[in-house]
Amino acid sequence: MNTRFFSVAMVASIALLAGGIGQASASTCSGEYTAANGGATIAGATNIGTVQAGCEIGPYFSTTTGVGTNLGNTPASVSDSVNPSIYEFTWGGGNLTILEALGNNGIKNNINIELGLSTVTLNSNNTLSSAISSVSIPYQSGPTTTGTYVLNNYALAAGTYVLDTYLGGCGAGQTCSDNDTSTDPTYAVGFTIGATPLPAALPLFAGGLGMIGLLGARKRRKTQAVAA
Repeated sequence: MNTRFFSVAMVASIALLAGGIGQASASTCSGEYTAANGGATIAGATNIGTVQAGCEIGPYFSTTTGVGTNLGNTPASVSDSVNPSIYEFTWGGGNLTILEALGNNGIKNNINIELGLSTVTLNSNNTLSSAISSVSIPYQSGPTTTGTYVLNNYALAAGTYVLDTYLGGCGAGQTCSDNDTSTDPTYAVGFTIGATPLPAALPLFAGGLGMIGLLGARKRRKTQAVAA
């Protein structure tokens, strides 16, 4: 094997592989996604595309306070007319943090949030048939002062997921009517992207190329020795 030819082939192969990795991580969700509501079913979930750093649902982060701009006097873009409120997103794999903050859940119900694969089904009580992570935010008459982690720096596999926000049980000491369970509170979601590990196949691929190169060089030396 020609050493120069092999070197060029190896560099080209790695470049192609790197290009493929870059394509796999291409993002379609940039900045703030401001649709009024998520879908009320898994099949009708609002798709925000592939998430990347800085992607958010509703006006989540404040540059001055570091908390959601939906808190206080400015409501979130995710309004309170759908229960459950389900968003779908695609993730390329790696560490992901999802932080959700409530604008106001003054309708006396606790707020539940679940994350699951898009292949799950929705139960009659709005829970996912299989959840990767879930949190419950107790009833409060005003907005949350900090976000609540749905995932915190979690090594989430590549795939398409749904984020289900819905009204849970009645808050402690509260009386909730049937009308109270028809709507979600205003809320917003922020995504934070951690370092994405290299695909497991990449070191094996590079090591295999290196071994081929060593074997090719050894064969070439033997051929030269015989010719001499």
